[in-house]
Amino acid sequence: MLRAIMTAVATVALAACASVPVAPERVQASEQAIQAAQAAGVERQPGAAKYLELARSEMSQGQKLSDSEPRQAETMFARAESDAKLAIATAKEGTAKADVQRLNDELKSVSANQ
Repeated sequence: MLRAIMTAVATVALAACASVPVAPERVQASEQAIQAAQAAGVERQPGAAKYLELARSEMSQGQKLSDSEPRQAETMFARAESDAKLAIATAKEGTAKADVQRLNDELKSVSANQ
């Protein structure tokens, strides 16, 4: 009898843990990161755009998993946030490289004219 009660308690406890909903803050952080990437114009840079597309896909997967697999959904939302931030960083890097190249070309031009 005691064994049956303990099994029932363990089952209920595991079910309760499995049904913990996704933290709204996690979803919001992912959405904000994707919006920030869009606002930064990462879609104009192919290297960065691929990370934004990946973030959108992960966000969609997270939303699909929210009800049935909240832990996996949390992971997908975290990945979406990270990839959106990576998109922004990649876009900044591309812009910085282009600026360096432009300045280098200007320097060469000025040096050649002297």
